[in-house]
Amino acid sequence: MADKSEPRVVENVYDGVIKLYSDGSIVRGDHQSPPPPTDDYSCVPFKDIVFGPYSWIMGASLPSSSNGQNQGADWLPSTALPAAYHDAIAALHWIDSMKSDAVEVDPWFRSHADFCKVFVAGDSAGGNIANHVGIWAAGAHGDGDLQIQIKGIILGYPFFGGEERTPSGSYNSPVFNLEMSDTMWRLSLPLGSNRDHPFCNPVGVGDLREAALPPMLFVIAGQDILKDKQLQYCEFLKGCGKQVEVHVFEEEDHGFTALKMEDRSAVEALRCISHFINLTN
Repeated sequence: MADKSEPRVVENVYDGVIKLYSDGSIVRGDHQSPPPPTDDYSCVPFKDIVFGPYSWIMGASLPSSSNGQNQGADWLPSTALPAAYHDAIAALHWIDSMKSDAVEVDPWFRSHADFCKVFVAGDSAGGNIANHVGIWAAGAHGDGDLQIQIKGIILGYPFFGGEERTPSGSYNSPVFNLEMSDTMWRLSLPLGSNRDHPFCNPVGVGDLREAALPPMLFVIAGQDILKDKQLQYCEFLKGCGKQVEVHVFEEEDHGFTALKMEDRSAVEALRCISHFINLTN
């Protein structure tokens, strides 16, 4: 006789952020949009626009310390990778379409944003997405599929991994540990893949010597369990002849620019990003 009992929770990830049930279903916790800033950021005009069912576009006109404009996007992917990459690529196509006078655009974007100066950036999982989308954009621009040209790629402690364990993986981090990393990759990678899949281990993406990648900036935390994988990728890119700038903040852990925004290291990391944008524009 078939078991008609109610599906039970077999895995509760991060106290209900994701629940896996015995029937194979996945239930995600309520996704709360970031609250509006309470501090006075009048020097940085910004605006959110809903882009799709799980994402939005944020436009920000950066202060005088950085003379470019940027657009960012946030996603809550409902399936495994590469769904998040596809969403990010759709956002780039949206930005690409804004260059046309025939497209109706929010006047705020017309007055504040320069759609010819686009940087792809992200931290942690967002850094992983920014890397893969930046590689795609380099090829898409050459193929004519994307008219805008990415000026630079900025990766903050990107969420990379691999099957091989490294010395930094043994760090006793209160922020992020190997068990958490392995769990997230198990839930994110295509079924049947291991952590050497190129989505996780970008060194496996293949030879990038012919890829027209823009300059890349890495902000790396010295106490991050992912540090070694990030530095391996930096060396791989340099070996492919790419322009790579690396800043390692030795005393910091994964997520430090978001978790300790007012600390000296976080402020210095922002200064490095601003300097990179100014030089690359």
